Amino acid sequence: MLNITRVHTTVSSMGYLGRGIGVAKAYALVREAGVGKGHRLPLYKHPLHMRTLANLTCDYHGLMLLTFYTLYLLGLDEHRALSSPCPLLLHPLTPPKDKVSPLLRTLSSLHKSFICHTTVPLTFSCMESLGGVGYLVNSESEHLNLSRLFRDACVGAIWEGTTDVLAGDTVRALKHADVGKEGVGALGWLVETGLAGLEGKGEKEQGKRIRKVWEELKRKLEKGKQEELLPEARGLTHRLAEVFIAVLWMVDARIRPGREVEGMKRRWMAKHRFGPSGDGQEEAKVEGDGLELDLAIVYGEGGPKGVVIGGSVPGISKL
Repeated sequence: MLNITRVHTTVSSMGYLGRGIGVAKAYALVREAGVGKGHRLPLYKHPLHMRTLANLTCDYHGLMLLTFYTLYLLGLDEHRALSSPCPLLLHPLTPPKDKVSPLLRTLSSLHKSFICHTTVPLTFSCMESLGGVGYLVNSESEHLNLSRLFRDACVGAIWEGTTDVLAGDTVRALKHADVGKEGVGALGWLVETGLAGLEGKGEKEQGKRIRKVWEELKRKLEKGKQEELLPEARGLTHRLAEVFIAVLWMVDARIRPGREVEGMKRRWMAKHRFGPSGDGQEEAKVEGDGLELDLAIVYGEGGPKGVVIGGSVPGISKL
């Protein structure tokens, strides 16, 4: 039951964020902003605004990877009790049967603690991207009411286990006298399997950086006593979540390659301290890494569809 309520809350938080990004994307097509000396641009042509939306999209995609991998594990765990044959395995990180329960035990707490906490400031950024319209309680236009969505999104980090409660539960699960080692071993399987078979110098170097962070966290978990780790549980749990998202990014980019996916992965890795410098400030610059790529990340390859001269979409009034 706890697994169900946790993933339900996480999916709800992701729904709030997804809706916020959807509204922000639509708003950028119909709103103009001044860029100096009487010159105005539609927001979707404004480089800074689109970089902000692109970065939001990168974070959203990474959180979705962890959310639905946890849901996949939940489905595998429930299916074990059925007598019917196992269905076609849908994910390259499908674990052996003996690792399903240990992975789910850890990720059910970890993913809820990290994702529901992280979606709150991201949902705020969606509201902020609309300016004053986003802040208003827009009850007459509920489809634009991001202030309500932001308020509701905050509860995800509170009920069904607060951020700290579930971070502490994650540490307890991994330090449990009977099953803690199984949990750490299952997480190690996830990292090593996800990073296996990397090709090319760039991918291999990226894999080494992710593996290095994992090994440091693993040593801390194995050597530290539970009472010593508990005060650091939030930071420890959330860094573990970032490691697993990084692994899932590597797998995702490998099974569905594309310019925007690769660009999102590169930016996410840099932001979350998996880039070459590891300081979270670096953003790798490559040819074409500008407004065109931002538009592809936010709206898909080719940019927004249905936009006419002047920056608006037919049938939608400017707000």
